[in-house]
Amino acid sequence: MTKHKYIRHIFNSRAIIFYVSFFMIISCGIPTNIYLKEKITDEEDVSYYEFAPPVEDADSYITTLTFNLVDDSLVVENTPSICYFYSIYPSDLSGLTEASYSSKIITQFNSTYSSLPGRRLDSSQSDSSVLDIDYNDNKIKLFKFNYNDTEQKALSYLTTIKSLNYNQEYEVKFKIQNLNNGKFNFEEYNSSLFESLDSTGNTIETENITLARYNNNPFKTSSIDDDDSDYTIISNSNYYKVIVFAALTVEGQFSNIFWSNLYKVGSFDL
Repeated sequence: MTKHKYIRHIFNSRAIIFYVSFFMIISCGIPTNIYLKEKITDEEDVSYYEFAPPVEDADSYITTLTFNLVDDSLVVENTPSICYFYSIYPSDLSGLTEASYSSKIITQFNSTYSSLPGRRLDSSQSDSSVLDIDYNDNKIKLFKFNYNDTEQKALSYLTTIKSLNYNQEYEVKFKIQNLNNGKFNFEEYNSSLFESLDSTGNTIETENITLARYNNNPFKTSSIDDDDSDYTIISNSNYYKVIVFAALTVEGQFSNIFWSNLYKVGSFDL
């Protein structure tokens, strides 16, 4: 090959690569991400959310969530949604207080789901947990609540906004109450902005929703057996706590799945 032909060959090759890359960019589009700042803000064109500190009563917690999606060019689909999670904390777990136990879960959740580009809940584990953290010879696990004694789809969230107006601030309160029968009651408190769906897709208003374990069974205080995978790190505890967490998620016509940081709602003695 002569020198001129060699140079022309290189030029043609580079031109082909350029045009292929150009058309791939055009066909695939430039990735666009949605992001909500974790704090109420007056900044223009900034979407945000904020979980306020919970209001605790004798057997319940009320959580206030404020959020605003300002950019209507990023079309959301059946969201924002709220998901409630739980983990069972034993009294005899050496080396971890309730606060440090919760912190491990929050840190791992934020790293796994809240960091861009985000991801759907990974419930592919055989026990349906969404987080599985090694701690010494034990496992710390986070599960999504099931509700109304129906088998929910693994990716369904507890409650979803009925309709969304962009650039409008929403404030909504959620209440979770210990029913003292191994289950919890959930309701949207003093508003009616959200709704839930049962396993057949029918709408459930967000009041008097019964929350149960991942397998729809009540929480236990004794007779723990090998099938109770959400109790895996417990051995001869004197008492157990259900630690409750919540997170906001947004999905739609953009490149990422947005999860807020995980928020600790509170804990209940069993």
